[in-house]
Amino acid sequence: MHHGIELKTFLLEQLQKQRKKTDQPFIQVRTVIDQQNLLEWLNSQNDPVQFYWSDRERKVEIAGIGQTDCLTSIQPLQPETRYFGGLCFNSNSKNTDPDWTEFGPARFILPRFELQNNGPSTLLTWNIALKNLRRFDPHKELSALDTLFINQRHPV
Repeated sequence: MHHGIELKTFLLEQLQKQRKKTDQPFIQVRTVIDQQNLLEWLNSQNDPVQFYWSDRERKVEIAGIGQTDCLTSIQPLQPETRYFGGLCFNSNSKNTDPDWTEFGPARFILPRFELQNNGPSTLLTWNIALKNLRRFDPHKELSALDTLFINQRHPV
């Protein structure tokens, strides 16, 4: 398992490896980390785009922050990508609440970072859109992970 600075180094190395060998629109960098409290992690984030889902027994929990991609219709997806969102029940209704109009008939978001608890560890996924790589600053992106390691920091 990776921690703190070691995790960021690992993620950056994996990004460089995957960047050279993919023809997909997204790169997904994954690793297993110590189990996290996902609701506490979300609460500590400043990113306004946040997601949370769990099954009824809370055996599987998923949290995400940020937006790597947004879909406004149903379309084929790259394998292993997980979008959060939903569809309007009646897109022809003229009685749509004004608070929902910006979402349109469908809205699905691929988070920038996703954490999944499914057992004694947490799977971390970093979703990166290849179309945005010119203005992409991986070190700035990874600053969102700092709150994961408040109590686990290792000396540099």
